[in-house]
Amino acid sequence: GSRDPRLLPPFPTAALPISDKNEKLVAIKQISRSLTSHESFLGHLKKNTERLREVRHPNVARSLSVGRIGDRYYQLNEFVDGETLQDLIRQQGRLSDEEAHRYIHQAARGLQAAAAARVIHQDLKPSNILLSDEGEAKVVDFSLRFHRYVKGLPPEQVDELMEFPLYMPPEERDNQELSVQSNIFSLGAIYHHQIGRAHV
Repeated sequence: GSRDPRLLPPFPTAALPISDKNEKLVAIKQISRSLTSHESFLGHLKKNTERLREVRHPNVARSLSVGRIGDRYYQLNEFVDGETLQDLIRQQGRLSDEEAHRYIHQAARGLQAAAAARVIHQDLKPSNILLSDEGEAKVVDFSLRFHRYVKGLPPEQVDELMEFPLYMPPEERDNQELSVQSNIFSLGAIYHHQIGRAHV
């Protein structure tokens, strides 16, 4: 049977079975209170989750629902059994040209399918590209970095929500809305990282 999310360990992400006829696994991700305290963020998260639920593409890990227990929000996503692209880069140091091309091409196809559903990835980086046991790249965590929609957030709080900008397009640093072109920029940075070149 299914498990109550309240019984999950206090980690950002965990896997649990959901109650359906196939007893499929899903990934549950707790969302920072610093984001969910803003209605603008929650509205965008819920809207994008609804859109991604309808995206059925081999290179997209679907978002299934947003839930709440007490004052904590969580997102249920398709579970992908495998490592991240970031893990693979750390292990190998440099990927072969064939591997790098394959993963970038697969990620690009996934992003194209999401864009067709009017969803632009907000935090594209190697740790948000999962590699299944079958070697298929799946893009995840489309909606968990919506600081640009949090109106009136002080600049120092925006900086806290942003990691060092290794893959960040220029418009993100300027707190502007992202586009398909923003994701292309990030894919280029990820590709350079895969083949052992300096970050842009």
